[in-house]
Amino acid sequence: MEPVTPKAGADSASDTNPDAEARFAYRLVEDLASFLSTALASLGDTLGLYRAMARRGPVNPAELAAMCGVSADYASQWLLNQAAGGYLRFDPVTQRFTLPAAHAAVLTDDSSSHYLGQAFQAAQALLRAQPEVFSAGYEPPACCARTHANPQPFLLPGAVKMLIERWVPALRGVEQRLQEGALAADVECGCGSATIALAEAYPNSHVFGFDANAGVLRRAREQAQREGVAERTAFEPAAPEAIPNHRYSLVMFRSGLTAMQDPLRTARRALRTVDREGSVLIVEPLRSESIEAELHPIGRMQSALAALKAYPPTASVGAGGARTQATESGVRALLSEAGFSKVRVADESSFARVFEARP
Repeated sequence: MEPVTPKAGADSASDTNPDAEARFAYRLVEDLASFLSTALASLGDTLGLYRAMARRGPVNPAELAAMCGVSADYASQWLLNQAAGGYLRFDPVTQRFTLPAAHAAVLTDDSSSHYLGQAFQAAQALLRAQPEVFSAGYEPPACCARTHANPQPFLLPGAVKMLIERWVPALRGVEQRLQEGALAADVECGCGSATIALAEAYPNSHVFGFDANAGVLRRAREQAQREGVAERTAFEPAAPEAIPNHRYSLVMFRSGLTAMQDPLRTARRALRTVDREGSVLIVEPLRSESIEAELHPIGRMQSALAALKAYPPTASVGAGGARTQATESGVRALLSEAGFSKVRVADESSFARVFEARP
């Protein structure tokens, strides 16, 4: 992905055209990618990943995982993130990552005058020393403080707006059915922002929001009441792979399918609950087929999120193989294995790829 280069004179507060918004959004992505990556740099020191690479030389994810006792999934995302940030180098021919000697000295050699290997540990210690940071009870409304959950809905710019204006209209025949009156399901609905928006946009339809977190469902019900759509929404506790079967015209996975605990079982459940003419909408982070195409700030941010979600890194060692990748081929293969006969990319942006899957 080519970065958006700011143009001269585009820093005026009154400059709110789409190009200016895109440039500023990309700037925030760069900052956010750096912020998220500090945790992975700290873990690189704590888990001995940098030191192992300094000793071994070029490695692939499986080799680093075996050397350090972490899962291959975690090693893959960690390596990608570090290469996107310029800490490591990636060779597209050998598909291996290298920690350059100069970088190894700074990150692993405490005798070097430039050693900063524990700098990120110190930064995190400073934060932990400020208890008010962690006791303030801050609950960002976009994700309802679901710190354990997939953070992508919070980070996708304008996700709810795009759902109504672009994603649903891009599905084949679904918008008309919702206009006439149909059932829809929002899986891992969180605090219900998209569930409520869909009910507002299609007043003849009924929208179910499912989530395993009772706390966010309570907030969702309260918000639906305030918005006047309580009678056209229902928020029920359910794991993604066990949502009730109401034969929906639309099933939505706005926080991705590949990030689920059991993507295949979840996809199969979605297939059983959608009607013959309905669609399953799946929003995945925009991931490329090749590693070298991911080495930019958005790739750095998304790999950091994926690695942080996989923490602790040893959790999946020996437990069922690698996670499905969010690449187009990975998602298509997953949906095909689940039994969907029709899969297409319905929309794509700088941050996300939207799939439509049909029986």
